[in-house]
Amino acid sequence: MEPFLPNRQYGNETLYRMLTAAAGSEHLCHAYLLHGPAGTGKRTLAKWLAAAVLCTRSNRPCGVCPSCIKLMHGSHPDYYFHEGKRGVNAIHIDFIRWMRQDAFIKPNDGLFKVYLIPYAEDFSIQAANALLKVLEEPPSHAVFILTADQRERVLETIRSRCIQLAVYPTDEETLCSFIREKKPDISETDCRRIAVLSAGSMGRAVSLLSGEEGEVPALVMQIVDAYAKHQEYILLTAFQKAASTKEHFRAVLEQLASALREILRNKTVDKRDTPKNGVLLSLSEIVYGIDCIEKALSDLNSNVNLGLLSMQITAALCVPVTNR
Repeated sequence: MEPFLPNRQYGNETLYRMLTAAAGSEHLCHAYLLHGPAGTGKRTLAKWLAAAVLCTRSNRPCGVCPSCIKLMHGSHPDYYFHEGKRGVNAIHIDFIRWMRQDAFIKPNDGLFKVYLIPYAEDFSIQAANALLKVLEEPPSHAVFILTADQRERVLETIRSRCIQLAVYPTDEETLCSFIREKKPDISETDCRRIAVLSAGSMGRAVSLLSGEEGEVPALVMQIVDAYAKHQEYILLTAFQKAASTKEHFRAVLEQLASALREILRNKTVDKRDTPKNGVLLSLSEIVYGIDCIEKALSDLNSNVNLGLLSMQITAALCVPVTNR
């Protein structure tokens, strides 16, 4: 069984310390919204906060008290994790009505009840409005923890009633340490490339290491390398391979945009001429490349010929710097 207590050496240490301190004091709030890109550890941090709130010892969460053990085994009577389908309006008003009613029943074991709801951007309008009522006048023993990949899609009235905490992507060095721990025999080159493709997401790093994302990561790095080296034929071949289906093309373009943003983020921190990930792109090339990819993604939403789009994006990326 995977423990619910995370290894905190991998990013967002300040948030862990702050929330742990709040959980054992009078500064604990009734509602939190943890927001940030997918895979940055929001749910892990939320579970940590839930464990800290319900823990019965001073060093919260201890991981060994009866409350922590129950939470670890998914049997804590005062902890509820909403695990439903994803998508617009996926969180229904019926669930919120049940939660609102349950929240006013006193805790079974300790002083608090904790409700963890991932993907707060998936509330239906009716469910969001129903949640507002309990957030405006919550029972003193209830703590609501919401997470969202896209903060701006969460209803403003809900956001304003929560403590909003940004969970940031993991930096490249920390991500590389995480990757090496997961796969000790990985080469430095592969480690750095996976870190770039992960775009600060430990969840994506695990997915890439397990091979769950198929050929998409390899295609993305082939495109990045060809773009950096101005290899037009290799670039076109890679984009044509990516354009086998619209869904496959979209996956490649989205990961490509994320990879270029990660390279840009790392480049602004590490100003050496030769980056550790081996990708030789100037700041202007990275920004221009991101613009081209975003335009292609926009074009992909229309009824476009995939072969033609692959040629158009290749031509755009190969335009000489002086003509851009």
